[in-house]
Amino acid sequence: MADSMQPLCVHWEKVAVGVASSPQVLTLRRLAVPLFRAADAQLARLEPMRAAAVRLMQHRAMQDVRKAAHSAAAALTGLFSSEAPASAPPFAAAWGVVAAAVGGGATDAAHAWDAAAVHAAESYKAMGVLLACASADACASTGAAVRSGAAAVAATALTGAPCVESLSGRDFTGGDGAARLQTRLCAALSACPSPLVVFDSLDVADVPVVTVLINVLSEAGNLQANGDSVPAAGAAFVFPVELPDAVATAADGSGGREGFERAAKNALTARMLSGVDAAVASAHGGGVTTGEEAAAEASRVAAEVGVLVRALRRRLDVVLPVA
Repeated sequence: MADSMQPLCVHWEKVAVGVASSPQVLTLRRLAVPLFRAADAQLARLEPMRAAAVRLMQHRAMQDVRKAAHSAAAALTGLFSSEAPASAPPFAAAWGVVAAAVGGGATDAAHAWDAAAVHAAESYKAMGVLLACASADACASTGAAVRSGAAAVAATALTGAPCVESLSGRDFTGGDGAARLQTRLCAALSACPSPLVVFDSLDVADVPVVTVLINVLSEAGNLQANGDSVPAAGAAFVFPVELPDAVATAADGSGGREGFERAAKNALTARMLSGVDAAVASAHGGGVTTGEEAAAEASRVAAEVGVLVRALRRRLDVVLPVA
């Protein structure tokens, strides 16, 4: 320890050594040493506070450095990539594409989209968009419009990244369907951090495929590829599904936007669960021979699938009508 940091009583002892041991000096020394020792005790109590203050200042300095580095990185990203500037609303490009494709169905949905987009960005999740279509033709034409619009946006990107992906629930059936879907999604997310994925035929997707979509659309959602995590935050998934009754509810307008979204999600849930019957249950359970056993197995499978379907519908952030 440096001499200046030594206790006060030690300094006093050093001074007293060089002074003649007169009765006055000895008396002064006897009186002063306890006082200096008491002062040393008080200083010792203050030392942890001083050390904590130093650590706090160092921590704040590191925070300032991190903030400065983050700001610099954001500025460079805006200059050298196709991503929107940091000041732009989250999922702004996706909204432009979807709103143009949907047309009139997006007229009063901008506020709902913005709120959902902010929540998705803050939760580091992909955005789920359900397009409730009046007919199969409406689904097909709107899906095509979303694809072409996203492709046009991607064509203007400086990186030339393929920021649109077309998928269908009908293409990922069988035992390896979920694995093939995960491979496609990992490739899309790796090629472009913010792809717009158009996923047709969600209502007929196999249960393992639904599980993959739940993972992607969850908060801090990600997929695994070769042992590495591939984050899905920033992606937008568009699901065109034929739900005519929900579109009629939107046209009626009596229930407002909340009533329409609830009707659309209820209709989607019913369609996704409609295929869970005795035959499907038999295929899953094996060994079912009687009608009573088949019915019991169907009920069990329906309950399990129902949990997954409801988990998926909770992750759909915005619902838009397509007349």
